Amino acid sequence: PPPPPPRSPPRSGSASALCRSAYSAHEGSDDIWLFGYGSILWRQGFEFERALVGHVRGYARRFHLGDTAHRGVPGAPGRAVTLEAGAPGDVCWGCAFLLPAASAARIVEGMDVREAAYEKRSLDLYGRVGAAPVVRDVIAYVVADCPAKRAAAGYLGPAPVAAIAATIAASAGPSGPNADYVKNLDAWLLDH
Repeated sequence: PPPPPPRSPPRSGSASALCRSAYSAHEGSDDIWLFGYGSILWRQGFEFERALVGHVRGYARRFHLGDTAHRGVPGAPGRAVTLEAGAPGDVCWGCAFLLPAASAARIVEGMDVREAAYEKRSLDLYGRVGAAPVVRDVIAYVVADCPAKRAAAGYLGPAPVAAIAATIAASAGPSGPNADYVKNLDAWLLDH
């Protein structure tokens, strides 16, 4: 197999030192990548230098999040996607965003707050072909193993597909109808 992607040694005082927990699986690098699998695909809310479409292995995208902030309201949550440990062979397609070195620490700190109920993991991003990762140590926010953290995140868990579809069809919040979220996700995945 081809060698792993090249790594650059970390610079002193770099943003990678602030993100060490997300990069414990491999050698450190100044390149900080963030994996998007939901609304970040079409609405990042942060600057980035490069975007690579790819997938993470062993994880699956699920409509298991009860969303009361954007696509639902308190008492009537919409459904948004989570990234969860999957079955062997599962993959989740998305996009890795290379964060600018000068603002990477600030962006990651903001994401840590936004995704506080999730666990930050270091995952490898794979491309359309080849067995080797195209980027190592991509930051991904995944559903927590801890039930209390899941509850704090609004995790609803699995439900029959018909029930999830009915919730999505009936829900709306400050960011618009829940169905638009699904349409945006579907359109991004089909285009990429």
